[in-house]
Amino acid sequence: MGCGTGSFKSVFEASNFTYFGVDIDNNDELNNIQKCDITSQSLPFEDNSYDLIFFKMVIEHLTIEEISNCLSEAIRVLKPKGNLIVITPDWKWTYKFFYEEYTHQTPFTSSSLTSALKMAQFEVKYCQTLIQLPIIWKFPFLKVIANVACMLYPITHKKNKFIKFSQERALLAIANKP
Repeated sequence: MGCGTGSFKSVFEASNFTYFGVDIDNNDELNNIQKCDITSQSLPFEDNSYDLIFFKMVIEHLTIEEISNCLSEAIRVLKPKGNLIVITPDWKWTYKFFYEEYTHQTPFTSSSLTSALKMAQFEVKYCQTLIQLPIIWKFPFLKVIANVACMLYPITHKKNKFIKFSQERALLAIANKP
């Protein structure tokens, strides 16, 4: 949902997923992307038809009412036990610069995202802060260096990706349809 140009298509297909995307600004039949305003329209898919919905850095751009619509549509099109993955900025780490992106509307903490998902009838399996650096996923001991970089360098130091993503932490939520 909110797939843009479909930059994650190859990642999903490499993992043997059939990819379909929806985006407000894009209609690309070759890449299986349909134009859809997820804030107010029904998703153009049948009930109980998908195993996974991926929602990366989109939900924070929506109002509470729009989020409710999106999550209701997600639960409608997911198969029973289907998974929803949400990645959004973690307010506890990004509050100083969250609204520098003028389209941001709704910040989330782990507890508020968990509540929103539960209110939409999802079973929340995981909702935690994510450091957006794959090297830390592979070598968790490097988290200490990311924490030090976060404290030592000003938030405006965006040229170094290690420092930038040490500061711009996200929430990763995994939930499923009962």
